[in-house]
Amino acid sequence: MVYTFKNNQFMRKFIGSFLFLVGIMTANLLQAEIKLPAIISDNMLLQQNINAPIWGWANPGEEISVTASWKSGTLSTKADENGNWKLNIETPKAGGPYTLTFSGENELVVKNVLIGEVWLCSGQSNMEMPLKGWENQPVKNSEEEIENANYAEIRIFTVEKNTSLTPLKDVKGEWKLVTPENIKNFSATAYFFGKELYNNLNIPIGLIHTSWGGTVAEAWTSEKALRELKDFDVELNKIDSIKPFINKVIAEDIKLKKEYEKLIINPDIKFLKDSTDDWVSMNVPSTWEEEGYKNLDGIAWFRTSTEIPSNWKGKDLILNLGPIDDIDITWLNGEKIGETKKEGFYWAQEREYKISNTLVNQGKNELAVRVVDFSGAGGLYGAKNQLKIYPEGSGIQDTIFLSGKWKFKVEKKAPVIQYSENPNRPAALYNAMIAPLVPYSIKGAIWYQGESNVGRAAQYARLFPLMIQNWRSVWGEGDFPFYFAQIAPFGYMGDGTKSASLRNAQRISASNVKNCGMAVLLDIGSLETIHPANKEEVGRRLSLLALDHTYSQDIVSSGPVVDQISVKDNLAILNFTSIFKSLVAGNEGLKSFEIAGEDGNFFPATAIIEANTIIIHAKNVPNPNTVRYAWKDKAIAELFNTKGLPASTFQISVK
Repeated sequence: MVYTFKNNQFMRKFIGSFLFLVGIMTANLLQAEIKLPAIISDNMLLQQNINAPIWGWANPGEEISVTASWKSGTLSTKADENGNWKLNIETPKAGGPYTLTFSGENELVVKNVLIGEVWLCSGQSNMEMPLKGWENQPVKNSEEEIENANYAEIRIFTVEKNTSLTPLKDVKGEWKLVTPENIKNFSATAYFFGKELYNNLNIPIGLIHTSWGGTVAEAWTSEKALRELKDFDVELNKIDSIKPFINKVIAEDIKLKKEYEKLIINPDIKFLKDSTDDWVSMNVPSTWEEEGYKNLDGIAWFRTSTEIPSNWKGKDLILNLGPIDDIDITWLNGEKIGETKKEGFYWAQEREYKISNTLVNQGKNELAVRVVDFSGAGGLYGAKNQLKIYPEGSGIQDTIFLSGKWKFKVEKKAPVIQYSENPNRPAALYNAMIAPLVPYSIKGAIWYQGESNVGRAAQYARLFPLMIQNWRSVWGEGDFPFYFAQIAPFGYMGDGTKSASLRNAQRISASNVKNCGMAVLLDIGSLETIHPANKEEVGRRLSLLALDHTYSQDIVSSGPVVDQISVKDNLAILNFTSIFKSLVAGNEGLKSFEIAGEDGNFFPATAIIEANTIIIHAKNVPNPNTVRYAWKDKAIAELFNTKGLPASTFQISVK
């Protein structure tokens, strides 16, 4: 029998009801499906010889069965009232490939699983820097390394960048095999570390890379841990206060940011023409924070004048301004001559602008620089000899240096954004890029960060160990190995000592935290860039620490480590550990030692190696109390062991 519907309205209602029911049934089926986190997926690598946590989501009360091809039998568990489930599966010694099968209302098969050693690799831009390098910032031998990168037993996983106010449950990313195509965008430091482990251990290696350039250590630490420190309570309280109203807050912030972004790209030209009589004088180079403008983020102008000699007439000129934090537009005599936008590592990029001779006045010329600072320090902050103007192709004798007093005025302070997308919010990256990886079993972690905490060494000495303990606590695997790269020499604020202080804070952390080691980079940095090109050696030195301390290969894994200081007459005597046969001075000798008495005034000192000790003396310090070494931002290694590994920056006092 065939029925027909003459009433179209009835027909529409019937079909609508039918589709509604189908939608409900489909939604229930989707809800019931087993779901796995991104880290548990095809090509994954599991830590060997442990009870590895495996977890996911399903319908509340749903029974989940897991079968591993490397063992007989099936493990099962039930999803809790929120749909969360977890179990532990015993892993064998290194090998594979295997499969993992998950059964419930649906079935998932995870294929090409290897068992081996898993390392977490994290930090800021020097960890993030890919094997292919960045524009104008290469990685040494990258083309050859990429071409030869074919390691089916090294598995890599990159966590997609993300921030969050609260801990997330999952990340975006996928496990890949090391091939030329896959490795070129992967962390160079992490890759070289993993490659060294693979070549020495001959077992599969898994590398989980989670990093973000320009970020601070507090962003990688949980709120709970940071509350113990107290330093970040004001920011954390603010974050907690906006969580219940986040959608409204974001809408308000978007409006403010759009208005401010218009100002950034549309300079107020009156600042080029105004009299500077009511402008303040400011030392350049410097940061404006150093000149009394604490916590100023926003737009500000710098102006100065310079006399151009008559014999430069008809010549194109080159203007150098050193690095500017963060972006700038620069004018000469009211004509724009160059700008640096928010691309790459703009805040560390040295400004060099060519000036056409048609724009140059004989005699007085007005120079104006508009600076936009997004966060942290702001201003023209390089070395004095970086600020200069000269005829193109000329020598140093024809150079006019521009350091000194400039005129300064604020155009607009940055708006107060309640919910900043800045990844440097306390706990923001822990929530989004660390917490979701827990409890995936790892052997240990490597870390390359600290540049963004320069200037806060005393705090870092407390914060960094707290972060390490925080990670170990949430993973629940005990004091797993934690190895990190000390930041390399670089002129952060000209050639001060702030980064030297941070290097020393890192050294102290390495000595005070259990199962922790530091790779010193004083001899392989680059004074021209904050991103040293020799990432292969960074990875190798980190691997030496792991091979020695974690895998018991009994090799030399660090340079000389200062241990004790004693005083005899007017001499300070330093003793070292990890010497390996004997101490060795660099080609230029030992010129970076300084000594102070109880007054804390340091003087350059004579240093002599004698029977695996170093004898320090300065005629201005008859009663020495403290010795420091390589205590400059741009200090280069001078003290090594016979394996060629350098000693760290250090400061040590008589107890």
